Amino acid sequence: MKPIVVNKPVEMLKITIVTPVHLIDEVTAILQEAGVLHVEKGGGGVRKYIDELTRAKKLLEKIDSVLSNAKGLAVDVSITQLELSTITLDDIERDVGKVLSEIKIVEGLINERRVFIEKATHILTPLKALPGSIKVKHLNYYGKHVATVTLFGKASIVNELLAEEEVTLMNRNVVDELSVAILVTKPKQADLLIKKAQERGAHVLSIPAGLIDATNEMSIGEVVKLIEEKLRSASDELAALEEKLKNIVHLSARDLLKYKLVVENTFGKLDAILGIHALKHLTIITGWTPKDGVRSLLERLEKMPVYASVRDPLLGEEPPTMLKNPRGINSFEPLIKFIGLPSYWEWDPTPIVAYSFAVFYGIMLGDIGYGLGLIAAALFILDKFVEDPSSRDYVLFKKAIIISAVSGIVFGGLGGALFGDVSSLIGLNALVTAFSDPMKFLVLSLIIGLIHVNVAYALTLAKSFKKRNIANALNVIGLYIAQLFGMPYVLPKFIGVELAIFPTWMNNYLLYFALIGVALVITGTMISMKAVGVIMWIFNITGLLGDVLSYSRLAGVGMATFYLATSFNFMARMVYGAVASLLPSAAGYVAGVLAGALVAFPGHLINLALSAIGCFAHSLRLCSIEFLSKFYEGNGYPYTPLQVVSRRKYVVL
Repeated sequence: MKPIVVNKPVEMLKITIVTPVHLIDEVTAILQEAGVLHVEKGGGGVRKYIDELTRAKKLLEKIDSVLSNAKGLAVDVSITQLELSTITLDDIERDVGKVLSEIKIVEGLINERRVFIEKATHILTPLKALPGSIKVKHLNYYGKHVATVTLFGKASIVNELLAEEEVTLMNRNVVDELSVAILVTKPKQADLLIKKAQERGAHVLSIPAGLIDATNEMSIGEVVKLIEEKLRSASDELAALEEKLKNIVHLSARDLLKYKLVVENTFGKLDAILGIHALKHLTIITGWTPKDGVRSLLERLEKMPVYASVRDPLLGEEPPTMLKNPRGINSFEPLIKFIGLPSYWEWDPTPIVAYSFAVFYGIMLGDIGYGLGLIAAALFILDKFVEDPSSRDYVLFKKAIIISAVSGIVFGGLGGALFGDVSSLIGLNALVTAFSDPMKFLVLSLIIGLIHVNVAYALTLAKSFKKRNIANALNVIGLYIAQLFGMPYVLPKFIGVELAIFPTWMNNYLLYFALIGVALVITGTMISMKAVGVIMWIFNITGLLGDVLSYSRLAGVGMATFYLATSFNFMARMVYGAVASLLPSAAGYVAGVLAGALVAFPGHLINLALSAIGCFAHSLRLCSIEFLSKFYEGNGYPYTPLQVVSRRKYVVL
């Protein structure tokens, strides 16, 4: 989408090139030939790339740990040179981290199910060996005179325990060489019996806490049934979770393998360079390149034994600014550079300045003859005053002057002005009377100013929302409300101009609505300036009025251009009449015309020069002070790529 009001500087990427010192001349020659790298700094910093290698190896280990869950996976992966250079370790670390986090969650759930299945299976077989009617509470019971202990293990171990004194067998069953027995003994002997059983490899049969919701009053048969149900459910959940884990790995496998290939290729190359060359024999070139120039630069460096990485700018970094506007609009880029180049993170106001400057210049010049004269001067004379007429900024500036001159021709045609009032001699009538009526011209200038200033406030409001500057936003909203309701109230009372914006019944309430706007201005100023805002808010209101009144210069300079041209015409006619009356008719006419021309030509030449300079200065002032100062900072620095300069004009004085 083409920019209409504001534009954005060209998107930049940070490029870092690690090269052996003995290749620096060759690499620099390639960079000069490419002509797209704005060099920021060079040398040093090799140590951080060794750290990056360590980081890359850890990333490879993480990727391999994820892919270990996808045995037998076969995927063909390919990467482009641009991907190889633009996919950063931060990107890979972020994406791999997301996959690992998801896998850890699923693996945690899988481990929970496996632990449950292991515990449940461990006690289910011995439980099944016992009569189902026995209560759970009787398996391990401590009474006043008697205690029961349920053990399971090898039959020989249980037989040894039965041979102990004061131990009686209550129930016994053997399943697959596993002997399960309920032993009865005295309470004092129970703990000793359990200790001896565990030392010999037998286990106490009990239901672990939290395994199932069993109660002491439940029978063994009921508990077995409950455990079997839980086991089936846990087994189903385990299968589903294992399938989910497999899907996660398979879905991310292609990206992970691509990342693995990027890390292996890129840092394998750097590892080779760092391995071959000592640190003192390496250097680093860093800089900025337009996004659309990265591919060609990387292709040129591809055959060199260097390492190159590309990434987006980080917050806090200030890349250089490169402007790129549509034809015609880009002619006004030198004016923006004159005011102050936008920073990389700032809007480029070239489009709105292009429209504004051309219109303001045209209104103030407002003469067909002067417009044509200015075009001729730009084409045939202006080159002689510059050192290098072929430089891009000068060529664009000259086009901006020509566009502004064309605007002057258009407004001159609307106002019927050709070298002042010469138009009346050839029957060229004005199409718009405002340019010939001082009061109408003044009112029109103020209306243009009001619109222009409010466009600046709209951009200020958008910037405030973007940066979450509540104080500034309240100021602008308050000014809008104060204008919307204040002007229909003030103009009829003080100037006698009616603005039928609202219904008649609202006239008595306009002042109150306007005061709401003033209250918002006061609030915004106090938020930004604290207690001082109680006084300083008034300057926001007076500043708006002052800015709008400043546009009266459109009428002032425009009328001055016209009346000064008319005055020279009047002087030329006086000289013509005086000289023509002194000589016979034909000779008098020729002599009068020549004498009048000797007055008119230098007069109009002076007026053209004054108008060209004056219109430029006043148009630039309106664009910079009254308009851009509301929202524009212009703290950027130009994009100046390292390149071969094959042609330049030198002037020796």
